[in-house]
Amino acid sequence: MKIQKLDIHNFGILADVSFDFSEPSGNFAFVNGRNGRGKTSLLWALKWCLLGENPPKSFVSTWKIANSKVGSTFPVEVEMDLLLDDGESTASVRRSQLFEVIDSNTARPLGEVDLSVKSRDSSGFLTTPEVFPAVWLEKHFPVRLKNFFLFDGELMKNFFDVKVQTAVADSVREIAGVDLFESIANKLDGIHGTLNSKIAKLAGSKAQLAEEKYSRESKLLNLLVTERDVKEAELVQAKEEHRVIMDARKNSELTLDQAKRAQELLKLIEETQANRQIATEEFGKEALRRGLVALFHKSFNSVDEEYERAKAAGIQVPPKFEPSEVKTLLVSGTCICGTHFKEGSSEEKCLSQLISDSTTASQIGKILAETSREIESLRAAIPEGRALIQVRNDKIKQLAGEYERLKKEQNELSGVATNSELLAAGDLARKQNLLESSIDDLQRDLGGLKAQIERQSPAVERLYREFEKASVGEGGVRELQDEAAFSLELATAARKIHSIALAMVRERLENVMNDKISTIISKEFRTEITANFEVQTLDSNGLIAGLSEGQEMMKAYIFAIALREVMDLGFPLVVDTPFGRLDAYHREELSKSLVQLVEKEISVSNRQVIFLMHDEEYTPYTRKNFIEASPLETYLAWEVESKKSISGIGIDPVWYEIGAWKDYKAGKIK
Repeated sequence: MKIQKLDIHNFGILADVSFDFSEPSGNFAFVNGRNGRGKTSLLWALKWCLLGENPPKSFVSTWKIANSKVGSTFPVEVEMDLLLDDGESTASVRRSQLFEVIDSNTARPLGEVDLSVKSRDSSGFLTTPEVFPAVWLEKHFPVRLKNFFLFDGELMKNFFDVKVQTAVADSVREIAGVDLFESIANKLDGIHGTLNSKIAKLAGSKAQLAEEKYSRESKLLNLLVTERDVKEAELVQAKEEHRVIMDARKNSELTLDQAKRAQELLKLIEETQANRQIATEEFGKEALRRGLVALFHKSFNSVDEEYERAKAAGIQVPPKFEPSEVKTLLVSGTCICGTHFKEGSSEEKCLSQLISDSTTASQIGKILAETSREIESLRAAIPEGRALIQVRNDKIKQLAGEYERLKKEQNELSGVATNSELLAAGDLARKQNLLESSIDDLQRDLGGLKAQIERQSPAVERLYREFEKASVGEGGVRELQDEAAFSLELATAARKIHSIALAMVRERLENVMNDKISTIISKEFRTEITANFEVQTLDSNGLIAGLSEGQEMMKAYIFAIALREVMDLGFPLVVDTPFGRLDAYHREELSKSLVQLVEKEISVSNRQVIFLMHDEEYTPYTRKNFIEASPLETYLAWEVESKKSISGIGIDPVWYEIGAWKDYKAGKIK
């Protein structure tokens, strides 16, 4: 199948572009363009037209909206002419949606999407509109098979990721048509059960009872077998995910302990920084409070001097103590120092006199005494305050040191990998633990299911023999028994054909892939395709080969083309950014390999390969590798910057003004 012509109107930046791939050179075509010129929009235009998929963002041309009157309408439209697989018949597919302009930036859809398909016979004259265009598209471009003809090159290296393995398996089985036999077998099983019920009714109650037991136990056996198959598929997937994780960790310099420690460090650094902030705030408050006392303590001596001067001047001043507390001593008669105050003793008379002096002191004297006592209290607290401030300061220093130590350890780990890589490694480690636990559970469940099946199978066979025995000799039963036996044989045969067909598909795919991989990637590698269509590349020792990104991408291309050869899959192969994120060296190698692959593919059929490439992918160097295949070169370039692109034949003239293409034009690159 080949896209011969493509017209796109008002689809994103592609307001009005056309491509003509009808010449033989269009079997291998490039649509080149610098970033932002519309290559990805072109891929989405194909998806929208053929599959009805909408892009993640609005696909209406902002240029068209801005240049239309409010209230006017215009269509977003994609139309293509296709050369079908027979190489003679053609078809035209057109999908459009009408939009109304709301303001200078907005348009809203009107009505439903319009889809039409017109088929033409080999003469090119008889045009037949398809009554059910969506059905026609689903037949020729099934949505479930989109991964086999519309690619994003940035994802090619992940094509065989375990996440898409099931989709690959289902698609391959459907393309090959092998599941038809499984469907037939299931239908025949149903017929067999219906016939057994009829036989039991004719044969009497004993046969009916035997048939009911057989049917019940047979259903249980089928459920066990189905559950076993599901668990085995889950186990294969879990083991593959585990292998992928182990490979990822094996190729990393990180250890599990390093990954865990990296996550701990992030948390500890955050906590230490928060504690530093709290300690700094507490230090500030304490320093302010204690600092005022320390600031004025030099003035305390002048108060003492005033107190003594007042006494010398004859001013009645009380002693520097609290009289009420001295009275308490006299009442109790005992001091904490051990002295006893007996009535009439010299100690008792001294204290009584001091109390008397305090009561007769002048007002000024009392103020001086109180002030003096407070100063003594504050003076006594200064050393304690200094000690507390020092403790706060030491805490800040300790936290600062801890923070620096943690940051140093983090930086040392960052020398092994970035923080994001460390976090990713930790995530891998957690996934590994979960998978290992899941694998253990699945293996345990499978063991139990297999044991149940081993016990159940003989019981089902015995019950079927009892049913047959109970049905012998009854009129009209023999014919039904023969028919039931025949349906069972057919069901068994259909399942064998299903298995054989799957094995043949896998074998042919393996052969084609091995032939291409040995030529293009390495003769030491070989490919095995498992029962679940896991595509494994093994080295000479039979171990999973460690492929580079370029080799993984090449393997995906090989598989896509092998499907076309083995099962006559006729889709065009359209790839956006076919080199993905490869460096210059691997792009060079991949371009050489792709030419080998593509030339053979398009030389024996009307199949088509279209690469959407930017100026760093399609350079004068990579062009040299493609030029012998005589590809069609087209390009997309801005007509209105960032708003509207146009299409052209050849190389974008702007390319010759920059980089390697400028050197090529100047003759510096041959």
